[in-house]
Amino acid sequence: MSDADVILEVPSEWFDNPLDRDRHQRLYASLLVALAELSVTVRPIRLPYAADGAERLHAHGQLVISFHSHGDDGNLLRFKESYVPPYYTADPMGYSGFSKLANEPERFRHEIERVPLKTAEHFVAELRQTLVRRNASKYAQPKPEADLPGGPYLFVPLQTIEDPVAGFAHIDQIDALAITAAKARARGWSVVAKRHPLCTARRIEAGLKELSRDYGNLHLSTGSIHPLIAGAEAVVGCNSGVLFEALVHGKPVVAYGRSDFRIATWEATTPGELAHALDGLDAVGPAFRARFVAWYLTTYCVHAGEVPAIRGRIAEALAALDIRGNGFNAAQLDLYDHYAAIERARRNEILNS
Repeated sequence: MSDADVILEVPSEWFDNPLDRDRHQRLYASLLVALAELSVTVRPIRLPYAADGAERLHAHGQLVISFHSHGDDGNLLRFKESYVPPYYTADPMGYSGFSKLANEPERFRHEIERVPLKTAEHFVAELRQTLVRRNASKYAQPKPEADLPGGPYLFVPLQTIEDPVAGFAHIDQIDALAITAAKARARGWSVVAKRHPLCTARRIEAGLKELSRDYGNLHLSTGSIHPLIAGAEAVVGCNSGVLFEALVHGKPVVAYGRSDFRIATWEATTPGELAHALDGLDAVGPAFRARFVAWYLTTYCVHAGEVPAIRGRIAEALAALDIRGNGFNAAQLDLYDHYAAIERARRNEILNS
């Protein structure tokens, strides 16, 4: 066992983003407290935006705590905001389809199935109620009112095409939407599609216009995702966070892209598989979906404000590398404790006199 230090990536540009800077700052406050409690030397390094795929350099015996990155397993613990704020994934390989969970999903099945069903159902029900009551999602939602079609429908949330995780799509999303609309029409169902709020791609706009002409059962919506999910028979998409929110709503999910929640979906890798999945819809079952959501958020992820959980994940990573905290700060810690005890005694004496 050897002394070593921790390289801590500091995502300063994310801290300036008004959409999510508060929760990122909260995570980093917790990380610093956890690292202080573990008594390791911390080497901060500035992380620029969009450096997700860069190789992370480190010496033997160094742990890198990385942010919003992906790559090979190793001396790394990679944090990224999850689909439900303020939870963060903590995976050695990265996020979404890059993660160890996405690449080795069956490795985690037994652990997921061990979650008590009543515990999972209670957790998911409370989470769903909170999200619906606050109309909360990763992106701001309009008022929770939606112009829904009469009768059964499938909900299809679309994604931005330039996002790195879009590369995990097995099927182009416009082609997948056409397959979904055709299968729904054959059953007498509708399809409600919602374009990603940040999508500006002309190809997607043109594709939606063409599909709207070809399929009278296709409706485009700008409404809040919560009523759109709640009213749907199932949700169909690539690997959008809205699919995870559909799992929170207890809905069957058909996915045509790789993600870190793929084990809880019916994943289609070809147009034929997608058409087949749309005939079955619910291949996973509500019990496993509930267990997965509870396990994912409470075990796989960490809450930004829960220092003990964050400290535990870092300690596991350090132990795996045979790294222990050093004693450099022992004298300073003793001084803190000594002076703190004297000051607390002084204040108590005044209050009790």
